[in-house]
Formats: sequence, structure tokens, C-alpha cells
Amino acid sequence: MAPVKVAAVQVASAAFDLAGSLSKFIDYCREAAEEGARLAVFPEAFLSAYPRHLEFKVGARTDENRTWYRKYVELSVRVPDGSEGVDWLQTDEAEAVTREGDDFYAFKLILGNAQINNLNLSVGIIERSLTGATLWCTNLIVSDKGILLGLSAFLSPSSPFLPPLPPRCLLFPLLSLHPAVRTQDSHPRARAAGRHRKLIPTAAERVVWASSSLTNPPQAIDSPHPPTDNLPVVPTSVGRVGGVICWEHFNALTRYALYRKDVQVWVAPTADARPTWAPSMQFIAQEGRCFVVSANQFQRAADFPEDYPYRVARAAAGEGGDGPDEVWSRGGSCIVNPLGEILAGPLWDREGIVCAEIDVDDILGYKLDMDGAGSAHYAREDLFHFALRT
Repeated sequence: MAPVKVAAVQVASAAFDLAGSLSKFIDYCREAAEEGARLAVFPEAFLSAYPRHLEFKVGARTDENRTWYRKYVELSVRVPDGSEGVDWLQTDEAEAVTREGDDFYAFKLILGNAQINNLNLSVGIIERSLTGATLWCTNLIVSDKGILLGLSAFLSPSSPFLPPLPPRCLLFPLLSLHPAVRTQDSHPRARAAGRHRKLIPTAAERVVWASSSLTNPPQAIDSPHPPTDNLPVVPTSVGRVGGVICWEHFNALTRYALYRKDVQVWVAPTADARPTWAPSMQFIAQEGRCFVVSANQFQRAADFPEDYPYRVARAAAGEGGDGPDEVWSRGGSCIVNPLGEILAGPLWDREGIVCAEIDVDDILGYKLDMDGAGSAHYAREDLFHFALRT
């Protein structure tokens, strides 16, 4: 595979304004493509908001909290069942989406902009359930043909690719023995799809975001679609792409699951602007012998509505001396090679695009001295047995 340019897009949402956020998304997709990028990674919860400092007052259940939650749900993104691995833009379901406010309007724009710009995309969204008001912090991986990536994978525990479980083995909850992932026995096949929902939200995120599981079942009752793998690594024109969201990166078992699926380009959308984030990305790149592309938002108070509770509270307390220019997230987007060396970034205190050229064919050479997921070469799977719980 020839060397390609990848991009981490450091841009703030127009928080609680999905149309405004989509407008910025369209502009930055175009800019990344003009800079020659073949993959653009957007931050966690970019469409349409990471609700920074919004407490939702656990246990209080005030009218104000209900109002903000309603806004958050209304401005989230719906993803249709069965849209993985198919040219959804050519379906009747897509044809019926014609205007802002239609159920899958934002989803259609995401796919369309990938296709128009010939650009693979990793996009952080707040995903809404197809019925009710459940929210997930989700990351989508879309191909440069405008397809939410997906492929079929055999998942039967009796697959010849899966060695039998040794007796009295250690069974860790989030690790795969093979790139094929075991799921519920009722589904002999599942789709490895370019949609990952955060397994467990961090701290107060749990108030508004649901947890997920190893698979994402279809939401419609009696749906003909199989569940999809929630820890996917999918083939793209820039290599095998996978990743997780924000502090999921600190779960060693989750990381190993993706290493074992032979991830080459690790996408790392985040909301963490601490100076410790970039070293974490360096560690993961070196541990997994993969390229890491991490994108965060550069956020100021002005990126949130004027009546946003935290802005109002800061003003009432005489704090936030910079007013609308007060920085709430400094960013820190970066790109790292498989030796843990930073190729571009970290970018601080402004919006922008961080780009670097990568060549996934070089990864084999990087594994000369360490192959952390090589079953016999370094990981010693003859001593340790790892599997996903089913």
C-alpha cells in the first residue's frame, strides 16, 4: 500500500446546534481533502456536543435539567438498522431523507461528505436510539465511498479459526482470541461494522450516556439484521482502522482486543485535553505497533449557547474573566507512529488540522523487536488465554 496522508481535525462543535455543527463538519471535510488527507478523524461527540460542565444535577430532576436533556436528545444522530456494509445512500430509506429534521438527515450528510471528498472518516457522534431517548457516545468509521464500513465475520465458537478453550483457563472479559469475535449463540454470524459505542461512559457521563456491550443488536423488533461487533477493526483504503473513545484507552483488555484484530490505524477521538493524553497515545502506538490518530476539540465558552448553565453560573460568580473567549478545552490532537514517535502535533489552543504521512506497510518492520499481539512471538498466548465473554 502506498503512503497516505491522515488528518486529526481539531474543531469545536457548535454545541447544542446540530445544523451548525454539520456546517463545520462539511467545511473541515473539504479542507482535509484539499490538504490531501485520505482519512480524517473528528473528535469525540462532535455531532452535536460534548456536554462539558453540564451536570444534569444527579437526583435533582429540575425542569431546567429536563429542558437541557430534551435539547440534547433532539440534536443527536440516529443510525438506521442494517446500514453497515451496504451502499445505504442508494436505498429507498436514504431517498426519503430530504430535509433537516428527518430521522437520518445527519447520518446521510456524514456518508455523503465522505463520498464527495473521497475521504475515509472517523466521526464522533451522540447516537440516539431509534425508539425512546437512549443516548450513546458513538464513533462511526465511514469509507471514502460513503459506506458505513462493515464485513461479515464467522462468530461460532466452533469455528476452525478458534482454538478450543483450555480447561480452567483465565477468561478475561474483553479480550479476543482471534479477529473473529464471539457473540450470542443465537447469531452464528455477525457483522464487523464501523460503529463503536463507548463501553462504559466515564464518571458523570453515565448520567446521560448508556453503556454498551460487545455487540450492537438491531433495535427494531424482529429485525432481519444480525448484531454488529462493537469493537470493530475494518478494512479501508488506508489500512485496517479501529479504535475506542477517550478513557476507554486506559482499559488494557479493550486495547488488546483490537491489537488481536490486527489494527493498523488506531483512531482515538477524545475530550481529554490534559498534557498526559499525548504520552498515552505514544504508549498505545508503541504497545500495539500501530499508527494512532487522536482528535480533540478546542473549545471556548463561545462554542456553547449563551444560556448554557455553566456560562451563566460563571458570569454570576464573576468568574470566567475572558468571557466568551474563555478556553474550556485546549485540544492536543496528535498523530503518532508505531515506535511511539509523534509525527504531528500536539496542537494546542486553536482549531486546525494536524496531518502526517503514514505507510502501514512499515508496520511489519516495526514488529521486529515486539509484536504485542503475536500469539507466539511476544504475547505468549501459549501461557495466557484471552476471550470475549459471550
